[in-house]
Amino acid sequence: MALNMFSQTSFNKIYRVHNSIVEPTCILGGIIATDTAFFMNGTTRLDTSNFHYAGLYIEVDTFGNILQTKTYGRPQKNTFMEYNNMQLDDMGYLLNTGEDNYSYDEPSVFFQKTGQNGSIVFTEYYYSPDTTTCLGSLRDFTKIDENHYVLFCGEYGNGIGNKSSIMIITNSLGTELLRYTYPILSYQNIRTSEIEYLPQDSSFIFGTIVQNGSEYDNNLQVRTIITKVNSKGEKLWEYKTPIGRNIYCPRIHGAKNGDFILFATENIATYIGNGQVDYKQVAYVARMDTSQNIIWEKRFGNPGYSYFGDMVEKNGFYYLLGTTTTQDSSLSKGWLFKMSENGDSIWSQYYMYADFYGSYSSHLPAQLQSYKDGFVFCGTIYNDLPMSNPNRGYWGWLVRTDSMGNISQMLNTSNTEPIKYEQLDMCIFPNPTVGILNLALKEALKEDATIIIYTAEGKKVSDIVFLKGEKHKQINTYYLPQGFYNCVLQVDGNQVYSKSFLKIN
Repeated sequence: MALNMFSQTSFNKIYRVHNSIVEPTCILGGIIATDTAFFMNGTTRLDTSNFHYAGLYIEVDTFGNILQTKTYGRPQKNTFMEYNNMQLDDMGYLLNTGEDNYSYDEPSVFFQKTGQNGSIVFTEYYYSPDTTTCLGSLRDFTKIDENHYVLFCGEYGNGIGNKSSIMIITNSLGTELLRYTYPILSYQNIRTSEIEYLPQDSSFIFGTIVQNGSEYDNNLQVRTIITKVNSKGEKLWEYKTPIGRNIYCPRIHGAKNGDFILFATENIATYIGNGQVDYKQVAYVARMDTSQNIIWEKRFGNPGYSYFGDMVEKNGFYYLLGTTTTQDSSLSKGWLFKMSENGDSIWSQYYMYADFYGSYSSHLPAQLQSYKDGFVFCGTIYNDLPMSNPNRGYWGWLVRTDSMGNISQMLNTSNTEPIKYEQLDMCIFPNPTVGILNLALKEALKEDATIIIYTAEGKKVSDIVFLKGEKHKQINTYYLPQGFYNCVLQVDGNQVYSKSFLKIN
C-alpha cells in the first residue's frame, strides 16, 4: 500500500532560468531530499554577450514544484556549482562547493553554507599560493566531525593542465587550517574526482584521473590513481589502474570489510585505420580489497556511451546512476542500475524526457539519493533544436522513482517549468500550525480552483473548493495527525502552486 501511494508522487521534471538569452543554461549537480522539500544546486547562464555564469539554488516541494530559487556569485566572476555533491549538516544547513573565475583571472574554488531558504551563512574562497597556478575542479568534500571538513580539488598549471591534487582541511566556518599537495608527475593532464573519509582509521581515500595523449589519436593513455592517506596527509598506499585499459574512475564507495567499490568509465579502443581510433565507452565497476587486490571487475551498458556517476547502497544492494545508449536507440538515456554486492546485474531502468532529442539528450545524471521507498536524482539534459527555438539548450532535470526505479506515467509532464526570480504568489500561514491554516493569493482567482492536502507520502487527505474571485481561504487542519503535509492549489485539474506545512499538536 505504501508503494502504491508513493508511486503517485513519482515524476520527471525539467527547469531552466526564465530569460531572453539565445540559449539559456541550467545544469544541476547536487541534491538533498528531505520529508518536505528537495534542494538542488547547479549553474545557470545569465547573459549572451559575456557568457556570464552564476551558481544556482533551487528548492522544490516533493511533487517537484518550485518553491524558491537564488543565484550566487561575485561581480565579473563566473561561478560554477556543477558536477559536485551537496550535503546537509546536523543543524539543517546546506553545504555546497564550486569554482569561481573569469577568464582565469584570479581563479579560485569555494566552500559555501546556506540556510534551507538559500540565504548565505558563509562563502570561503581558496587560492593557489602563486600566480603560475590556480585551483579548480572542486568536485567533492567530506565531513570529519562536527568542526572539520575536507575539500578535494586540483591545482592547474598555467596553460599546461593540472599538476597536483589538493586536500584542504577547514573548520566549521570554512576557514582553511591545513593544505596537503600531491604532485602528479609524467602526465599532461589530471582531473580530481571524489574523496571519502574512513572513520574507522581516520584516513581518506581519493581518486585522480591522469592522461597523456589525445582521444583523437592512437596514443591516448588514461589511468586512475586511487590514493589513501592518513590524518596527517601522509600517503599510506596508492593503486593505479592498468595503463592500457584507459579506465576513468571518478567515484569510490566504501564497502563491507573495508573493501572499496570503484565505478567509472572504460574506453575501449577500436582502430579504424589511417591513424584513426574509435573509443567506445562502457560502464566499469570493480571491487578492491584493503591490499589493493581487485576481487572482481565487470563492464555494463551498451558500448558507445555508458558510464556511472553516483551510487547508493540500500538493503545489501548497490544502485548506480549514470548514462547509456541502449540498443534500441542511439540517443543517450538516464540509467538507474541495481547490482548485487558480487557485481551481478539485477535490473536496469532508463529515462528520457519527452520530446528532447540529440545524441546527448538525457545525460549527466549527477547525484543519486535514496528517498522513502524509492530514489530521487538530478542532472542535466540537452534539447538539440535549431538555434531559433527557445527550448534549445541545457535544462536542469529532476526524477523521482519508486523502489523499482519506475516513474508514474500519469504524472510525467512534457510542459516546461521555467524558474522565475520573484516571490511566490501563494503563501500559507501560520507554519507550523496547530489547527487553522490560512492560504492567501497575491491576486484573486479568475476561475474556480481546488485546494488538496496530501501527506508527505502522497496520500490525499482532503480537498476544498476555492471559488473564483477569492484571495483568502481558511483551512481546518485540527483533525490531521502531527506531521508534514503538502497544500496544492489546482485549477482545472492542473497543479498551479504547492506549499509544504507542518501540523503540530
